[in-house]
Amino acid sequence: MYTTNHTLEDGCEYMLVDSGFSGNAVVGLETLGGVMRNFTRIKELPVSRNTYTFGAGSTHKTVQTYRLHHPTCGFVVVDAVEGQLPFLIGRRFLREHRAVLNFITNRKT
Repeated sequence: MYTTNHTLEDGCEYMLVDSGFSGNAVVGLETLGGVMRNFTRIKELPVSRNTYTFGAGSTHKTVQTYRLHHPTCGFVVVDAVEGQLPFLIGRRFLREHRAVLNFITNRKT
């Protein structure tokens, strides 16, 4: 089970880093259509068994799983859950992509 907490703002069409999210990537079904144009290849995968718990304690099961290719980030496997959750990438994604967030210099590498 992974945990995350985020509030969606209207028009959010980016992948957001959620350093409090231990998993790979998750997005709401209602948000998914808006972010799909940021990816060059899209493949539907068998639905994962991941369950997500959000800040208010509500639990959601994955309803769809995709493998997406982003021109900058490479391949991203993302679970979709019901609702308007923004596209969140977590610590597992950062670790697998060897990404480093430097809050002192405000840079990512």
